[in-house]
Amino acid sequence: MIHVFEKALSDEVCDILIKKFEDHAKDHTDQEIFDQYELTRDDEMQGSLQKHCSMLGTKYLDLYDKERMTPKTRAFENFRIKRYDPDKEHSFPWHIDAANKESCTRYLAFLFYLNDSEAGTNFKNATVDAIKGNCLCFPPMWMFPHEGVKPKYKPKYIMSTYYHFVSREECDLKR
Repeated sequence: MIHVFEKALSDEVCDILIKKFEDHAKDHTDQEIFDQYELTRDDEMQGSLQKHCSMLGTKYLDLYDKERMTPKTRAFENFRIKRYDPDKEHSFPWHIDAANKESCTRYLAFLFYLNDSEAGTNFKNATVDAIKGNCLCFPPMWMFPHEGVKPKYKPKYIMSTYYHFVSREECDLKR
């Protein structure tokens, strides 16, 4: 259930997102294993990115949820742009993305590669290359541990978000 949507974002959108990351250096949070910038709910790109992810999510669920068991209501997590720097100890060792009470409502990961990098994403039985514009989708739970590989030559930029389980009252996106 690991799926890559090729060229899910245009080169132009990827470049705009990297520039947004670099232009907001004062707003970065240093996570020790990467630098991060979170798009706010009122960011001008938030709506179009959510619509685009919703379309990709529908395609993913059409492929892998034939019985329609996923929730009829869902919400997105804010988009986060991350930079893994080869000059720092930046990598994301083996982990899952729904690992505690705060993240357990995540049920589908969207990971966009914003530039080409030799440092992709490893799963136990697969490696996904970091190709600009591609979107990696997978369930973020214990069955899909993965690692973000440390780049050797130049920074690697990714953007991530998740579908979340929500109550009908909380939902800001309907299927």
